[in-house]
Amino acid sequence: MKLRSQRGIAILFAIAAMGFLITIAHEMSYSVTVEYVVNSQSVHRVKAYWAARAGLDLSLLRVKLYQKAHQQFGKTPYASYLNYLWSFPFLWPLVPPPDMNTVDKEILLSLNKSSLMSAQYETRISDEGSKIDINDLGSKYKSLREQAHKRIKEIIDIRIQNDADWAREHRDFDFDKVLLNIADWVDEDTTKGSTTGEFGGVNDETTAYSTLDLPPNRSFRSVAEVRLVAGMEPFLYELLAPHLTVYGSKSINPNVASKEILKSIDESMTDFVVDKILEHREQSPFSDEKSFWAYVVSQDPKTAQAQGLGIPLSFAGVDSFRIISRGIVDGKIAHEIEVVTFDPKKIAPTLLEADKKQNPDPNQNQNQSQNQNPNPNPATPAPNSTPQSPAPAQRGPPIIVDWNEPL
Repeated sequence: MKLRSQRGIAILFAIAAMGFLITIAHEMSYSVTVEYVVNSQSVHRVKAYWAARAGLDLSLLRVKLYQKAHQQFGKTPYASYLNYLWSFPFLWPLVPPPDMNTVDKEILLSLNKSSLMSAQYETRISDEGSKIDINDLGSKYKSLREQAHKRIKEIIDIRIQNDADWAREHRDFDFDKVLLNIADWVDEDTTKGSTTGEFGGVNDETTAYSTLDLPPNRSFRSVAEVRLVAGMEPFLYELLAPHLTVYGSKSINPNVASKEILKSIDESMTDFVVDKILEHREQSPFSDEKSFWAYVVSQDPKTAQAQGLGIPLSFAGVDSFRIISRGIVDGKIAHEIEVVTFDPKKIAPTLLEADKKQNPDPNQNQNQSQNQNPNPNPATPAPNSTPQSPAPAQRGPPIIVDWNEPL
């Protein structure tokens, strides 16, 4: 009887020990599983980051190829077709189109399999320069201030005309006051109502904010900073933000500008005309301002008097780009990098033109009359008659002026 009692106690101890060991094993297994998931996600995040960097480097190469090609072929009749070097989106692994034949599809898939990259990336490049430079509202040049103000007002007016519910909901909102607040944020002086008379109103710079540090009287450093302007509401920011930049080229390129930017060129630009412009530029990009306006007038006789809002149009090429590269691993882990490339030297001609308009040279007419016959003696060759070769392309990668990615 005593032996049986001891056996029962032994079995209980064995069961307790087994349960204890099972608990420890379960906890160890859980800890290892959690550690594995955490470490694998860390590895995936690293892969997603470098996939995004790979897409970014490739996009910068495409921009550089465009710049070098435009340097060489920018004066030819087919210069606008160079935009295809950067304008189409790109992703990796390559996805075969539905109408690709079987042989080419197998070659493409074998190329994907030969890659050592286990992640994916997708890239988009867009024209940043044709957007409205928000800092122009406080420019020292009146022509640039007026152009920026007119373009922003045109975007607001288009929304009011096309969206009755939106217009009714915000009919009492003072849009002009917000634009004046933006101008006061940028202008250099700190006097009250420094933008009086420029756009039809008075702005009290000292009472619009609850802190003495605002407005800072400096240029905006990012579009997101516009949210801090007095009176700026979310609905207005959401409307304007996609069309604003702080790296504008001071002109619009109709061959790459978005539909909304095209509509801001002139108040007579209807949806029908803009859609026709988009269709035409896909087949035959515009070569100059004369051909652009001739096509606009041919599509709608009502635009016969349209001459734009004094906004410079550029057909020479794109100088400022926004690149978005997104790396993806297992369809879940993603990392996005967004950069802006910009060459400040490219906007010098536009600024010089604005300076000439604001500060005309009194001797300009005299110089023009003298230049009508610069070489009266045919036997004497005119100075600098040899055609100048184009300036060499900038060395190195495109200049990155803004880099944004999540921490």
